[in-house]
Amino acid sequence: MKKAEWMKNERMLSLIDNHNPQIKTPLELARLLYDECFELLKASEIKFVYNSRFTYNSPENNSYRQAIDTIYKRVKIDLRNTDFKGTSGEYMLAYCKFFHCSADYLLGLIEMPTHAETDIHAETGLSTKAIEQLIKWNEKTKLPNCRSYHNSILFISDLLECCGIQATALADNVSNCLFWKKISETQNLTSKITKNKYDKYEVARVRTSYKFMDCLEYIYKHSKNIPTEEWLQATYPKTDKEKYLDEILGV
Repeated sequence: MKKAEWMKNERMLSLIDNHNPQIKTPLELARLLYDECFELLKASEIKFVYNSRFTYNSPENNSYRQAIDTIYKRVKIDLRNTDFKGTSGEYMLAYCKFFHCSADYLLGLIEMPTHAETDIHAETGLSTKAIEQLIKWNEKTKLPNCRSYHNSILFISDLLECCGIQATALADNVSNCLFWKKISETQNLTSKITKNKYDKYEVARVRTSYKFMDCLEYIYKHSKNIPTEEWLQATYPKTDKEKYLDEILGV
């Protein structure tokens, strides 16, 4: 949602942007809240359904529009306030259900939308988006017919588990590679740089890049989730055309 000057509730704006980026206006949020959280909002005794054969402002949608207007006014008030301390219980419940967040987050008692994310962030330093992505990847491994080595979460698991004595080297060289790359690019863009100075940065970056690749090679060799060549050949036998091509290439 595009932030207007009157919108002061940063937590609500963050929830909208991170969890429902398709919401562009407070009215859209009001409609979604009504459509998905009617029982919590109890905007009216009967739930009115939007008739898509007519426009939003058509007389045929008058009852629906009136219900939305009630919620729209409350949404604007909550966006205008800096926090949710004046928000009624039914709206707090609706926001929690709609955004899949904790009421403690809305009240400013925790820094991330849920207690689980807050705890994970406190222990690992991962951002909300990073945590959400890891959860999504992990869910994919539970799908039927999912081959484990195709899933990125297991590679990351191996990355952290298998590096063993390489853990410090891996972390250091990732940081160093990014650090020297940034310096090299920044110096080249913002100042007149001599060839010797530029070469110095490039050499440092290349060296750390090679060390990083050594760490990845170590992890690849020790990974329990990456299939062996024998397993791949048994599971996906080569076609006659592939075998013929191998003979031509001398593989």
